[in-house]
Amino acid sequence: MSFLKSRLFRIVVASTLGGLLTGIVGGAFRYCLIRSDGLRTRMIVWAHTWPHAGWLLPVALAAAGTCLARLLVLKYAPIAEGCRMAFLFARLNN
Repeated sequence: MSFLKSRLFRIVVASTLGGLLTGIVGGAFRYCLIRSDGLRTRMIVWAHTWPHAGWLLPVALAAAGTCLARLLVLKYAPIAEGCRMAFLFARLNN
């Protein structure tokens, strides 16, 4: 019986720690989203002060973010890039 209590205790502790860690990571992610939304709003307000060239900064930052995302996919998850239908057909035909 003490083995069951010990095992149950370990499961409860692991579940509690897992829940706490998940909550902390989720809260940090939400905080980052809120902060970045404020920065984006301030950037757009600043860009509106330049009537003819103000659109360049938001467009340039969006392009840089897209390039960074592409590079991260190529480096860390190359199988996730693009449509893999040709790859699947080649695997099925071999």
